[in-house]
Amino acid sequence: MPPVLHALRASLTFLTRIPVGGFPYPPKTWEWISIWFPLVGAGLGLLQALVWWGLDGHSDWTRAILAVTVGIVITGGFHEDGLSDTVDALGGAYDRENVLRILKDSRIGAFGALALIVALMLKVSLLVDLGSLAPVGLVLGQSL
Repeated sequence: MPPVLHALRASLTFLTRIPVGGFPYPPKTWEWISIWFPLVGAGLGLLQALVWWGLDGHSDWTRAILAVTVGIVITGGFHEDGLSDTVDALGGAYDRENVLRILKDSRIGAFGALALIVALMLKVSLLVDLGSLAPVGLVLGQSL
């Protein structure tokens, strides 16, 4: 299989918790992995949109919370983890040495927890504001 196609599977492995096999990947595969990120993101957004549509008849708040939850479960909280680590390090340290120390710490601090709360509330609230366009927002938000 050409490395560019093998990289699709590697991209799914990197960005999600979906077991697609093929690990470990040859070094050449990693050179192509990022070209597939938008497609993998669009697939994730489509899955979230299906959750939204599948919950027709429920409130937009319920639909948004469950669609966001599905995204977190499938990605293993990939972006949320990065956000909380970054905000913890930047909010809790004033020099390079301490920033790096905090980034290596697997525990979440107050700054990271607050950032997660605000980011998730904002994501759900914006989906509710989009209403019937929320599925479009989910697909575009995950793929862009």
